[in-house]
Amino acid sequence: MAYVPPHRRHLKESERPLLTPELLAPQYKKNLNIKPYNKSNVECNGEIVYADHSTFRWCAIALDDENQFPSSVNLEPITLESAELNYGKNHVALINTSLINEGGEVKWNLPRSPWESITENVLEDLLSTFKHVRNEMKSTKLKEVYPTLVARVGKVLFRRSPSVNMESIRKKLCTEISKQWNRLFYINTPVSYKEKIVNEVVPKIGVDSEEEEDTYEVQLSDSTNPDSPLFCRCRVMKEHGKLQLCEIKLNRARNMVVDISCTTKNLDLRLILYTTRLATNLTDDEMQSITDLINSAILDPDVKGGLRWSPGKESSGDKYKVVRVWHIIANTYRNSSVRLEVKRTDRFDFRTLTGEAYWGTSLVLENVMSKLQEENVEASSIYEILKEDMQLIWDNFLSFEEEEKLPHKAMHRIKLPQFVTLIIFWSLKFSKFLSASLGSDFWNLDLRLMLCMKKIVTAFADDEMQRIRDVISSAILDSNVKGGLRWPLGKAFSGGRYNVVEIWHTFTTIYENPSLKLKLRHANRFDFTTLAGETGWEVRLFLKMLVSKLQEENVEVGLISDMLQGNVKFIWDNFLCCEPFLT
Repeated sequence: MAYVPPHRRHLKESERPLLTPELLAPQYKKNLNIKPYNKSNVECNGEIVYADHSTFRWCAIALDDENQFPSSVNLEPITLESAELNYGKNHVALINTSLINEGGEVKWNLPRSPWESITENVLEDLLSTFKHVRNEMKSTKLKEVYPTLVARVGKVLFRRSPSVNMESIRKKLCTEISKQWNRLFYINTPVSYKEKIVNEVVPKIGVDSEEEEDTYEVQLSDSTNPDSPLFCRCRVMKEHGKLQLCEIKLNRARNMVVDISCTTKNLDLRLILYTTRLATNLTDDEMQSITDLINSAILDPDVKGGLRWSPGKESSGDKYKVVRVWHIIANTYRNSSVRLEVKRTDRFDFRTLTGEAYWGTSLVLENVMSKLQEENVEASSIYEILKEDMQLIWDNFLSFEEEEKLPHKAMHRIKLPQFVTLIIFWSLKFSKFLSASLGSDFWNLDLRLMLCMKKIVTAFADDEMQRIRDVISSAILDSNVKGGLRWPLGKAFSGGRYNVVEIWHTFTTIYENPSLKLKLRHANRFDFTTLAGETGWEVRLFLKMLVSKLQEENVEVGLISDMLQGNVKFIWDNFLCCEPFLT
């Protein structure tokens, strides 16, 4: 049976002790004595590897003299802009309500500085785990081991049990929350934060800009070694429009992870010590198979991750298969102590057919790592260098002015200039089998061809726009209800004129070529008039080249007929047959 580390073990609800912020607070001192894992582990998603003797823990900064949270700090439910993380999950975060009135930061009133508190919290773990890393680097079994210490900016989130009442969390401290909640670190930060770092912080802290780097990373699964995926770092050969393989790495092994909730700031901190190894023992045949996979990638900015493969080309024999892709545009800034990386990442997972794009900020603590690798280095030297880095991060990277809420962003689309689009699309509509004996060789899906027009409404008066904004702004994001939105009593209408009728929450993956646009959409719908809702997958194909030809003057009917016939043949051959699903 595979080893499961303590933070990934699931207890029955009846076995779980209860947790409140008051109980979380003393825990941060106890966490200093958490026993390290005593064997290697691959997490349940098969992606994150923990090395031997690794440490994974949480602590909080800005507690009072009795190690308790101030009254303004509470556990609050949140909603993420990530399809993968939101789907079926419930998240809470430590929120300081005083931040709303203080512009993203609360005054520090404790005798010790926050950077001293952070350094003292992590130093013991850092020194003990790096001792094991040093031993690995000296081992003859592990060559080409590269240790890295990274500070990431984001938000520490806890996954709560679905049985916990949402309203009780909003109104008071939560008493139903389990002490054994899993947690994650959410690194997606707003564009406004990225702009603040680039435009204000970079000139202030004295770092030199390096050339922007545009790379792709392709993760390959290995059927002969499922727990050891390969990560291929690639650049674009612009003259050929193809990828060039730069290096192949094994999965990172995490040696230390410390999540730090910074309750007087609106962003948190994660410190990670990990090691990376190059894949140096590949045979010539294996290298050729990997190179063929990379060479067959098609650059496509219209798909998530920026890469796609022709059907059948995403695998090489029975050994390697494309699992995930990342398109990373990184701006790097460096001084003698740290390397600041501001990255825009566009990611896609071919197994779940989900992806997202996000901004992330991290600091590689190069001076600390250099000092750690010296022989017989004193702990006090590491302490002073780490404390300086923590002060740099605390003063410059953990606060930002929060953007407007999501409803206001959605309303901005109504202000776009008016335009009209003409589309033809088809949807797979469910139809019952006439006979169970038809078999899989018969087509069991039907087709709808629809010509329709769409128009953006721009003629609203100011008071009408305000009424619509009021309805949208009062919506409550709630992943536990159909459609994903609900309204407080009496808030689903405005002034007797506008009333919420139906809502959809959709996740869409798009594939496109010059002739067609294919959309795979997961929709979660709710109708307030019938109080009925449903979720389901929908497939649509937009015949964009045919529409373009239809809009030309004096176009020949025979040409339209030939194009339509070609499109329908393509649909008939590829989209109208599936496993039985209605009986």
